[in-house]
Amino acid sequence: MATKTKYETTLTLPSDREILMTRKFDAPREIVWQAITDPELIPRWWGFARDATEVKKMNVRPGGQWQFISTGPRSSSTPSSSGTWSRAKASWRSRSSSRTA
Repeated sequence: MATKTKYETTLTLPSDREILMTRKFDAPREIVWQAITDPELIPRWWGFARDATEVKKMNVRPGGQWQFISTGPRSSSTPSSSGTWSRAKASWRSRSSSRTA
């Protein structure tokens, strides 16, 4: 099921092994950066509303890793999302690769 929002989200397929999602937010860049890099803020927005999210890793630097564990009524196991930062700058665009187990 898709969720419709008033902000633009674009999905592209750069290769047969990549999905690139671009999202525009109506917020100052510094606040968006803080929301995606601060381990205290991630659980407030990551996953389904009734899920609990734990940040296991958050090393915001090129080559640094991140990992979130989400649990809740929709999951019988502990799904994990993780990735590696390839670019990490608050002043410009950031890029992270990820996978979901």
